[in-house]
Amino acid sequence: MPNARRYAINRVAQRDAAEPAIVDALEQAGCTVYRHLPVDLLCWHPALGFRLLECKTPTKTGKRRTRHDQAEQDAFIAATGTPVVMTPEAALAALGLTG
Repeated sequence: MPNARRYAINRVAQRDAAEPAIVDALEQAGCTVYRHLPVDLLCWHPALGFRLLECKTPTKTGKRRTRHDQAEQDAFIAATGTPVVMTPEAALAALGLTG
């Protein structure tokens, strides 16, 4: 699957020519459009739809590591209610998939 992955990565880098006009129309209609998500995961589950997750690796003290653009990311997380998770169990719990 190396070729499939490379193709997927290249497709993400290329933007569709129609996208700017679509984004403008959505924004004029009151939408907030994120073209490059400042969080790690966009997840889809049949029962839940799409959900965002931010993954953090804990430091030795148990605190989360920070990014160079942490203020921007924190604003996005607050605005969208994106859960910040540090373990697989926390990710499943954040999505309500524990059982």
